[in-house]
Amino acid sequence: MNKFRLKAKQFWWLSGISFLMALLLATFAAWLDLWKNFSGLFRSDAGTNWLMLWETFSSWMWPLWALFAALGYVGILLVRLLRR
Repeated sequence: MNKFRLKAKQFWWLSGISFLMALLLATFAAWLDLWKNFSGLFRSDAGTNWLMLWETFSSWMWPLWALFAALGYVGILLVRLLRR
């Protein structure tokens, strides 16, 4: 049962790295949407719709963070199981 537990240091490293990866990918996705401006949702004559841009960023950020953290945890478990 102990092989499924993360140490505090491993947990924080995994959280931090997965957060940074999600942050970079979500920022890129939001920037790409703003740059391409599909169907005029993000920019118009009135200016930039920052609320829509934030919603786009958020819709990418939080699921990606959960995904990268889960994949990292599974990766750590696989390395532990294969080493034994």
